Amino acid sequence: WMKEVRLPCSSVGEPAPTIKWTKDSEDSAIPVTADSQRQILSNGTLVLRSVKAEDSGYYTCTATNTLGFDTIIVNLVVQVPPD
Repeated sequence: WMKEVRLPCSSVGEPAPTIKWTKDSEDSAIPVTADSQRQILSNGTLVLRSVKAEDSGYYTCTATNTLGFDTIIVNLVVQVPPD
């Protein structure tokens, strides 16, 4: 809670794959974009700063190139201390 979390997503391929992160909502996957709270590193790792309860959920990393794609799903559970 309120800490930085790193979700790794390593990929290899020729041509080099592009990495996209999404967060699953109830009926769709929302693209994760870089902002003051989120960063996608060059190695594919998603960095979430100052995580809160609402950051909990399923995050999907998709690596894609001209030959295909692969995905990994990470379930992030943020536990918050009681008031």
